[in-house]
This record gives sequence, structure tokens and C-alpha cells, in this order.
Amino acid sequence: MLACLTILLFCTSVLAISNGRIEVIYPSLETSRFGIKIMKFRAFDQDIILKLEPAGDVISDDFTVMDEEGKIEPIDVESFKGKLFRDQEKGAALYIDENEFIEIEGIINFKLRIEPSESQKVGKYGMKEHVITETFDEKKRFKDTVNNLNSQRSFLEDIGREFDENQCVEIEYYFLGEKNFTEGFPDLNKFKIYIGSVFVQTQTMMDTLKLKIKIRALGVLMLKSDPPFITKSLFVGEDVFNMERIVKNMEKYLCENKKIEKFQRADIIMLLTGRQIGIFDSKGTILVGILGVANLGSACAQCAKLAIVKCDDDKRETAVTLAHESAHLLGSPHDGEGGHLSLPGSPGSTKCVASDGFIMGDSIGENKEKFSTCSVENIKYFLGQKDAHCLIEECTDTVL
Repeated sequence: MLACLTILLFCTSVLAISNGRIEVIYPSLETSRFGIKIMKFRAFDQDIILKLEPAGDVISDDFTVMDEEGKIEPIDVESFKGKLFRDQEKGAALYIDENEFIEIEGIINFKLRIEPSESQKVGKYGMKEHVITETFDEKKRFKDTVNNLNSQRSFLEDIGREFDENQCVEIEYYFLGEKNFTEGFPDLNKFKIYIGSVFVQTQTMMDTLKLKIKIRALGVLMLKSDPPFITKSLFVGEDVFNMERIVKNMEKYLCENKKIEKFQRADIIMLLTGRQIGIFDSKGTILVGILGVANLGSACAQCAKLAIVKCDDDKRETAVTLAHESAHLLGSPHDGEGGHLSLPGSPGSTKCVASDGFIMGDSIGENKEKFSTCSVENIKYFLGQKDAHCLIEECTDTVL
């Protein structure tokens, strides 16, 4: 049996908090013959121009939303994909519905969010009223945990090649939507908008690795009740996940259900939760505030290819956590860590410091939506292992 090392990170990071500053706008939207949408508006004394390219490739053509009993929700996947757009340079990830009056929802940039107004007001050019909300970065201590299942394993005998940067990487995700999280959405459409916007933003963050990584969502299993692997993972008398239990119990759940087609097909399976995640401190007190848990370097591993993500109301914050946990599954430790905190034989990340603000560090400042060079090198190392075979694809001419 492989030894497991749990790494608990306490770091100063930032959460986007709405400061209550909002502005009503009527954005303009034009579509070029190349499919690029030009969105313009003015808010908070700023002129904002976005050049939005189609981003529906993050959704699989056979994307499904299904409950535990196998009931599949009716979704027009082609239409869903066609409503997702991004401005990679500005960091925008938007869902644009052009049926009747145009409705736009999602992330404008690291500060601004947009959604249709609850009023039904329409401007003189036929554009529906929208609300821009400004957020600010609040420094906050948070915790992230990583399970290093490979801490006593040698990869040397497994090395069959080095990762060729001319190859492409495709990562297929499957999500488990926990009841505590999914019940917060008024309808399926709002849930789709959330998932789509978050995943588009995650792709933009993964692009900063410059490793030709393409991510794709296969679907969501909606847990309308709490299955045993959930209830057995809570602290006694508390509605809080015990970090160690939820990882072990979810691994067991994935093994027991490994014949499910999308469980087999997925390279990474993530539990999306609204519950707090905690761990006992040295005094036996439950310490909460953990944003995510992942198994280091375990993408492709049938039972261990998992992460738990504490979802935030703010889509960008959830995207940061999702990208962070994805990087752990792809072999990247936190910036500043190495040795037994990283994969055996890997370069580690001691040459990078958390305070530089990259995604695997403090995630603050101009680098907060980018990965460090250390993360790049560690992920390249993992992609060169046989364990990463399920991720490597021959490149096509498709532009990401």
C-alpha cells in the first residue's frame, strides 16, 4: 500500500467580496462575421471593451446533467455551448443568451461581474438592463489540503518518455454536485450558467501554463440526497466535512462505482460542495475554512483521481480553486514546497515563493490568475510519466 502524506497549507490569500457598489448599464453587443462578439459599456467611470471569442469547447458534445436514479435532464447541449464566450486577455468568461432580449451573465474581469437586472427594463436600442457589481480583494487566511499518495514511491522505473511540448493535453472532468450546493440555484439554467462560466474561466487560467492543455466537462451527477459517502464524512454533530474522511470515502465510492461510463471516462472527478471542509487541530478543535482537497499527481488513477471543491457565490473564486486543485492532480505542489511535499523525482517548487502571488501561492496581485514557472515544470514532469497516459492527445489544427 502506498503511504499517504497530507499537506495542510495555511496562507494569506484573497477572496473577492462584493463591496455593495453596483451600476445599472445597457451594454452594446455586436457580432463580427468571424463569430467574435464586441461588447461595450461604461461603468464606474471606465469604458470597457471586450472581444469575446466562442468558448463552448469546454463543454463535451455529450454533456449531461443526471440524478442518482439515472434521470437525465433535458439540455440542448449545442445551444449551451454556443452561449459561452471569453476574452482571454481581459479575463472575461460570459454566458450570452440572445433569445428575444439579450441577457449576459458572468465574469467581466477580476473585479467586475455582470448579470441581467431583475427589472424587465429595455433600453432604446433593445438591450435589456444589466447590473455591474464591483468586488474587492479581501485578504483572508485560508487552508488547502493535498494528499500525496506517492510520497514513498519511486517514479524512476516508470519513466518511459519526457513530455513533448508539441503534444496536446486533454483533461475530461466529471462533477458530483452535492445537494448542499445545487439546491442554492433556482433552476437548472442558473446552474448551467454557473458551471459554464466557471469552467471557461478555469480554461483561461490553465492556458497560462502554455502546455496546450484543453479541459472539457463531461457532465454533472446531481446528488439530490446525501449518499452514505457524504454522511459518513461529516464530523459528529456538525454539518462540516472531515477532510480526511471525505477523501477516503469518496475514493471508496469511486471504486465501487467505477463501471459507471463517465466515471471510467473522466480523467478527474470533482465533488462540488457548499459545505465547510475542516480538520482537527492539535487541540482537537475543528478548524474550518479549507477551500479544496486533492490527491497529488493522481489524475487518471481510477479511484484516486478526485478533488473536493468548496464553491463560492463568486464564479471567479470557484474557478481559482478548481484550477488550483487541478494543478495538484497534475503533480504541482504549492509554490515554495518541495522534497516530500512534491512527487518523487520532480523538480519541486522551492525556487518559487508563495508571496509572488501565483495560483499555487498566495493568488494575489497581477499574478493571481497565472501559474508560476515551478508549477509548469512540475506539471511537465507528471505529464512525462506513464501515470499521465490518459491525458496525452495528438494535436489537431483546432485553435483553443
